[in-house]
Amino acid sequence: MTPEREAKAAKDFLRVIREREVEHNPGARPDVDEFLAAVAADPGLVAVESTDVTISTGGATARLYRGAGLPTSALVWVHGGAFIGGDLDMPEASWPATVLASEGVAVLSIDYRKALNGVRHPIPGDDVLDAWRWAVAHLSEWAGGIVPLSLGGASAGASLAAGAVRRAIDGGEAVPASLLLLYPTLHAKLPTPSAELRERLATLADDRRTPAMVVHMMNRNLVGPDGDMTDTTAFPGDGSVHGLPPVCIINSDLDDFRASGEAFASTLRTAGIPMRDELEPGTFHGHLNTPSNDASRATIRRMRAWLSEIE
Repeated sequence: MTPEREAKAAKDFLRVIREREVEHNPGARPDVDEFLAAVAADPGLVAVESTDVTISTGGATARLYRGAGLPTSALVWVHGGAFIGGDLDMPEASWPATVLASEGVAVLSIDYRKALNGVRHPIPGDDVLDAWRWAVAHLSEWAGGIVPLSLGGASAGASLAAGAVRRAIDGGEAVPASLLLLYPTLHAKLPTPSAELRERLATLADDRRTPAMVVHMMNRNLVGPDGDMTDTTAFPGDGSVHGLPPVCIINSDLDDFRASGEAFASTLRTAGIPMRDELEPGTFHGHLNTPSNDASRATIRRMRAWLSEIE
């Protein structure tokens, strides 16, 4: 990508931030319509019940997904959105939660305050940590019993989840049975991609790329103009992995952020943390937001397989 294209992408990202800082009617939600159509087409998914849950502390909100029968495991799930977007209705929040719930996993999908209108780190992470604490304290209620409880997220949500685990470990609090990270962004600066990944990315159109300049702006916006870009609670990929539970990373194939997931996997491997590093072939960043894509279901099968091992 040329410097001119990178600059345009950065300008577009700033425009998105400005638009989201202004109250507006979101209008039609084709992403939600796609999710609802996928659920309606599958009798097993129709039977899943979802209930909004009040988290008593902080700014987190949540939605509980339960299928028929008692769950065999539980997951607290955090959607992505560049720390500035996303909600409980987006497919990335609701689609894996619904499918996993139909297969015996109680899922608490959570939302958090976004890095907009003066909200900065650690506020989004505080919300995730508060929701994690609530989930642990109320596990027997929302999961139907004491079952293995994992924490996970996608993209920016994966970063917030990993940061919450780091803070829980350092604070002597309950640690999840496992950490499940989908196409994560974990570093303040996007790591250098492998030669193989560079070749893959070079084939993509510009609108499928996430330039390093945009990643920098996303992260700078999270911590604020005077924030600390070396803060490893904001960027857990740059910090210690000591004490982490088993970790599963599932990267999108054709994705600049894959460099972050692969670098974190290497760090985990070197430190001897039990982990799995998988790649969903042919996918772009955020592919859980497209329920009609077979790869989205394939990724959820990978997630379920991991949680089954933790059980």
